[in-house]
Amino acid sequence: MNPVGLLIVAAGLFSVGCGIFNWEWAMASRQARFLSRMITRNGARAFYLVVGAAMIVVGTLMFTGVIAAA
Repeated sequence: MNPVGLLIVAAGLFSVGCGIFNWEWAMASRQARFLSRMITRNGARAFYLVVGAAMIVVGTLMFTGVIAAA
């Protein structure tokens, strides 16, 4: 069991929350504004959902020991 996996899961949950709830304070950050200009705001929200889901999966696998942390 690797506690780093829990941190990655928490970051993934945050990313999913940004995508689902469209938090203005999170979407107004420099990186999110750049992404919104490139692929529209709804595209950025979908991107954050996909990346967050992937982080949750990887973090869970790391926490359970399926994937070894570096």
